[in-house]
Amino acid sequence: MGMVIKQGFYNSVWMFLGIVIGYVNTILLFPIFLTADQFGLTRVLWAAGSVFAQFALLGGPQVLIKFFTDFDEKPKQRGGFFMLMLIIPLVGFIIFLLAGTLFKGAIVKSYATQSTLFADNFTYIYIITFFFMYFNMLEAYLRALFKTTVAAFLKNVMLRILWLGLIILYQQKLINFETFIFWFVNAYGVILFFLIIYAIALKQLKISFRMNFLTAKRIKTMGEFGLYVILGGSTAYLANYIDVLMVGGMIDLKSVAFYSVAFYLGTVILLPFNGTSNILIPIISEGFSKNNLPRVKEIYQGASINLSLVSMLIFLGVWLNADSIFRLLPPSYASGKYVLLYIALAKLFGASMGVNGFVLQFSPYFRKLLWFNIAFLVFVVISNYLLIPPMGIVGAALATFLSQVLVNIIQILYIKSKMGMFPFRLRNLKILFLGIAVYLIVGEIPSQPNVFIDIVLRSLIIIVLYLPAAYFWHASEEYTGFVKKYIKLAVEKFK
Repeated sequence: MGMVIKQGFYNSVWMFLGIVIGYVNTILLFPIFLTADQFGLTRVLWAAGSVFAQFALLGGPQVLIKFFTDFDEKPKQRGGFFMLMLIIPLVGFIIFLLAGTLFKGAIVKSYATQSTLFADNFTYIYIITFFFMYFNMLEAYLRALFKTTVAAFLKNVMLRILWLGLIILYQQKLINFETFIFWFVNAYGVILFFLIIYAIALKQLKISFRMNFLTAKRIKTMGEFGLYVILGGSTAYLANYIDVLMVGGMIDLKSVAFYSVAFYLGTVILLPFNGTSNILIPIISEGFSKNNLPRVKEIYQGASINLSLVSMLIFLGVWLNADSIFRLLPPSYASGKYVLLYIALAKLFGASMGVNGFVLQFSPYFRKLLWFNIAFLVFVVISNYLLIPPMGIVGAALATFLSQVLVNIIQILYIKSKMGMFPFRLRNLKILFLGIAVYLIVGEIPSQPNVFIDIVLRSLIIIVLYLPAAYFWHASEEYTGFVKKYIKLAVEKFK
């Protein structure tokens, strides 16, 4: 676990810094300096580009990671394999362009009633999709080489710094909104450029046009896996962003802005999950490739415990400070408070499941992941259609929460029945009880008149109560060992 912990730590640092900068952008600057329509447009373009890129990739990143180890002893063939992984998304992008042109009228029409901004800037979806697509592909290649930290820095820190600079330039009236949105989209192209430079500097960007490794058996195996990943992975990605797109279509772009701020705050809980998943994915894939199921089980259960421990702490910090956070925003954004609650609960529940989605994806049962993802999408769409009209943006958040809980429970039961692996142990209950206890105590503390003092004070009390209790109650073996190690070093240093 040494490499996992080390790279996971650095990835978490970059993600934490990204969250901080993103907080400044999403909570303090974008809602104030952009109109709600303009801010909503940035969220819709981002969500649409993310979703369409997953379809256009045609499963390339997952195929690359799963079959990368087949070429460990064949560097020349690896270059041809990587070249194939670059060509496949290009084909997917051409298909996407044709489909986008065909259905543009119907897509734009659903947004045109409340705002013309989306229609005026529809073309940017093609650009952001292209950048998303190739950044994800190159990131997957570096991930297979266990080089994950630079991509994490570019995606989580540098991108948000670029956006921060743009919003400052816009606020100072040095650029207009058209220039702002142009560079908002193309900022992803900037970080893609730097990732290419990094890969070249590592001398790992090996490309060859020789495709002699493509035997009929390998084409069939890769094609079958890729097909299920396209359908399954893309469906899952769509399910994760469909609420933003449906809020924009069923309500308006202003509501997307209100929803997105609360959604962003809730997704902070996934910080530790995102920080470790990039390095866990190739290890899980390798475990299944070498039939090392005990190793996969160890990763599965360890991830559940440790992600639950850290995610619960973040959940407490976010929700117990929710009133103060919304006091920093324009009053109209207060409608997102319970969006935050349901999204935060959904992300906390998802993190506590560990890496069950990745376990399914790289196991012999990867085909079933398609049906789980389709079920998730169906649940999300139906529940959004039922809950958005009576409850607005809160209904969209509740729909996401209910769908995620239901599908995750079905997934872990399936993994248990087929592979004998279960993510939870008694320690998970300890973390749940600890979280409830801290919530009940801190929730009784009166609010302070000063927003910043209230947030700092409440957060410090949460940390002081939670972390020592988790240590003395042995909620996590890794956390206990980590603390003991640094206590020992501190004692030795001051002797």
